[in-house]
Amino acid sequence: MRAYKGFNRDLTCTLGKGRYQYREGVWIDETWAECGRAGLHCAENPLDCLKYYPNWDTSAYYEVEIGGDVDEWADGSELAATRIRLVRRLDLMGFVAASVEWIAEHPGRYASERTYGKVRVYRMRGEAEENGAVIVYGAEPAAAGKAGSILAMVKTDGRETAGASIGRVDGTILKPEVWYQI
Repeated sequence: MRAYKGFNRDLTCTLGKGRYQYREGVWIDETWAECGRAGLHCAENPLDCLKYYPNWDTSAYYEVEIGGDVDEWADGSELAATRIRLVRRLDLMGFVAASVEWIAEHPGRYASERTYGKVRVYRMRGEAEENGAVIVYGAEPAAAGKAGSILAMVKTDGRETAGASIGRVDGTILKPEVWYQI
C-alpha cells in the first residue's frame, strides 16, 4: 500500500520509541502495529505528515510502501504498519502533486485549511509566498503566488472532483501576483 512519511532531514524520526534511523529502499519490520502505540507510522494523506514535521527546511518527506499488518485511526489521518520501505523522496513540487492527487481522489475527506511553513492549504482562495506552495480546493478555487511558488487547485464540490491543476509561478506562463482559477 502506498503512503507518506515525514522525517528529520537525516531520515530519523524522533516520535514514538525515540530516535529511529531509516534508509531509502530498505524494508524495516516491526512485530505489531497499533496507531499511536506501536509499529511504523505514516499517513495516507501527504498533508498529514506536516502535523509532525512542519518545517520544510529541516524535514524530509517520502512516498513509502507499507505492508504486513496495518492499523488505521478512525479519521484516516494516521496509519501504523509492521513493514515499511522508503520509495521516493519528495521535493516540494512532488509533495504538492501527491497532496493534490490525494485530495482529488478523496473529495469528501480533504484536509482542512492549514499553514505549515512553505505549504499552505485553503478552501476557495489562497496565496503562496515566494518559493512556497499553496493548495486551494473548493467549487471555484483561486490561487496566486510570488515568483518561484507552486500553485495547485482542486475543483470539487465535496462529493466529486471536476478537475485539478498544478504549476510553478515562472513569470512566463504563470505570472507573480496574478489570480488563477480552474
